[in-house]
Amino acid sequence: MMFKTLTAARILVKQGLFEEALNILNDIETEENRLKVMYLKALSLEALNKNDSAEELCYKLIDEKFIEENVYEILEKIFSKKKASVKTEDIDLPESEIAAAYELLGDTESALKWYYKKIQSLKKKLGADSD
Repeated sequence: MMFKTLTAARILVKQGLFEEALNILNDIETEENRLKVMYLKALSLEALNKNDSAEELCYKLIDEKFIEENVYEILEKIFSKKKASVKTEDIDLPESEIAAAYELLGDTESALKWYYKKIQSLKKKLGADSD
């Protein structure tokens, strides 16, 4: 029987036992450890593909300026999953919004790609307007 502690939850996360970790984390959250618990919950939820809940926790941690761990890595994983599941033809957001989202996540290569697409669409529009 494992003790219900933050250390035990960390061990379970490292072993890939995310459901078990979540069970402990739900029981041990206090005001003093809530940010660390939220971080481990976000890690576990992302690993279990409960990406909306994980993403919500990540943004809460960012709002709280939690910098002990890299919350952005979790967001990058979530965003990568979303990126893989959505074909670019299906995206109806303006290129500049997509680029800004990648920029926020620190993926400058993808951000530049989308800014370039925006420039190309503006060039086409200018070309069509001049005809």
